[in-house]
Amino acid sequence: MSQSILNRLFGIGKIPKSVRPELEAEGILVSDEGINGWLKIRHLKMPGKYSSGKSSSFIGSLVLTRKRLAGYVFGKRQINILLDDPRMAAVEIELAKPNQISIAFDLAVFHENWNGHLGYKFKTDKAREFYDNIKNNPHHV
Repeated sequence: MSQSILNRLFGIGKIPKSVRPELEAEGILVSDEGINGWLKIRHLKMPGKYSSGKSSSFIGSLVLTRKRLAGYVFGKRQINILLDDPRMAAVEIELAKPNQISIAFDLAVFHENWNGHLGYKFKTDKAREFYDNIKNNPHHV
């Protein structure tokens, strides 16, 4: 099982209750909660902030509905991309390992005055299911 011990004991990394009804209404195709992940930031440049690089681990959740890909880190939304959004073509999605999906993108694609590259890796037994559903989505380029 890919869920972290902190999720099993304290519920850390769950899909926030406030957004669950909306996601369910969109039709959840695949979801996993309480999963370990890693964030890697490279060459971040945004108003008031700069970093050449940073890496950190987290506990979060990943959800794919018929409409969107959403990722939550410690209950806060970090990824929220509509599948029919033309910018989805700029999102790099890879099956890093059989149990690890990688989602990466250039910040400038989503924020006009930001630069840098964000990469999320989610360790989940459902990595292949996420990957296949995203790649087989009619909106995905």
